[in-house]
Amino acid sequence: MTYFKKYFKVKKIDEKLIFDIKNFNKCLKIIKKSKKKIENYKFTKNLFRYETSLNTYNIVGCAEIVSELKIYFDGTVNALRIDKSIKDDFVLQSIFLKALKNITQISCYHKKLDSNYYWQEFEKILLILKLPMTRFNLEIHSHIFEDWKK
Repeated sequence: MTYFKKYFKVKKIDEKLIFDIKNFNKCLKIIKKSKKKIENYKFTKNLFRYETSLNTYNIVGCAEIVSELKIYFDGTVNALRIDKSIKDDFVLQSIFLKALKNITQISCYHKKLDSNYYWQEFEKILLILKLPMTRFNLEIHSHIFEDWKK
């Protein structure tokens, strides 16, 4: 039994949805699509949905998070001007990086890579999104990746 499966048994999360290759392929399609500015988007209204997707490892939900929040990191939209409920970039980055972390780990699972390859796979996903690694302050968000080997 792999590390992932042991972990999900402890959390009582539905393994079938997480490890299903069809869900993972759907996740990749969602990520690759470019999202345009969402009209009347309120970050705080979606926060509960984001947290639920992250905590249950809903891989499609994580892909939707990445797709929705990507516009704030690629220069399409300035989050601080559009949505007054967002006080700073920290929360946006945190949720975005947590969703990417979940996707990266499942990607490594499907590619049969061990935890030594998490950072490489993370960078590949950022390339798909056309986002530089330097866009994110990984020092501040190091707690998200503390279980990954450097």
